Amino acid sequence: MDTDNSNIGNFDGGEKSNLKLLRIKHFGVQALQLIEVFKCCPQLEELDTQNIFYEQRGSEHWSAVTQHYHDGERHPLKTLSIKGYHKETLSLLLEVLSIESLALETLTVGSPWFFQIFLEHSPGSAFSTYESLAPLQSPAEELINRPWHALKQSLTRLDISTTIVADREKASLLFRRLQELESLRALHVSARHVLDLVPEPHTNTSSITSYDKIFLLPEVVEYTFPSLLDFIVRDENTLTSSSTLPIHQISIPEAVYMIATMPALQYFHLGKGSVEEEDLGRLRWSFPDFFMAIPKSRLDWIGDESS
Repeated sequence: MDTDNSNIGNFDGGEKSNLKLLRIKHFGVQALQLIEVFKCCPQLEELDTQNIFYEQRGSEHWSAVTQHYHDGERHPLKTLSIKGYHKETLSLLLEVLSIESLALETLTVGSPWFFQIFLEHSPGSAFSTYESLAPLQSPAEELINRPWHALKQSLTRLDISTTIVADREKASLLFRRLQELESLRALHVSARHVLDLVPEPHTNTSSITSYDKIFLLPEVVEYTFPSLLDFIVRDENTLTSSSTLPIHQISIPEAVYMIATMPALQYFHLGKGSVEEEDLGRLRWSFPDFFMAIPKSRLDWIGDESS
């Protein structure tokens, strides 16, 4: 079922629906209205929200989902996508990951790509200054440290490619927690996430060792994602050619460092524009198994990057 702003208010928590798939696009909504969707659709397996204008700041109301489930009962929802015009995407991500009554397999949290781009790259713009964005991306310590229960074991695919992470400190907090996801098989990120994640000593060419054009992995890394099979970096070519906004690109040392954090890695997919073509060629020469073309079937869970 597809719905919009004209009928979102028709959901009645007192009436039950047998809907299994619901897509909601282009409307203003309060967080509590989405909670009503869970309450009135007890068989819902997939909820996809796109380009939502959130009228209520913050994500604290997502915890209300848990209040309607007791004695270990969980909602059957397996796929949840939340993409909208709100700045606290990091807090929202942490909030959803902590919900005890959801055992999601696939989760997407973020913003439309152009909203993320302007928030991250346009100081003094009509949207926001970079300085005013940072406080909104500083989740409360309680939220950062809140335990993850069901999703820690159930989540296999996570898309944070348009989650706004303001700086290296926030990136470090996020990815240290993501190490707890025991069943995570696929992770979709942005090039900027990688740049913020890799420690500065590992961002220049002097930090890596090579032998006969073969790059050697560092022996010590600060993160490890033992279950991760697919590491997917979104395209950086979505801006128009006339745009003056910067495009983030991953260097060879940063890519080599990331490989070392994923001992079970099968595919390292670098989206168009996220790496220099010459560097990509050198990485393919050194690590042919990781940088071969990823099957489309392993990307079909990712939504339209243009949205």
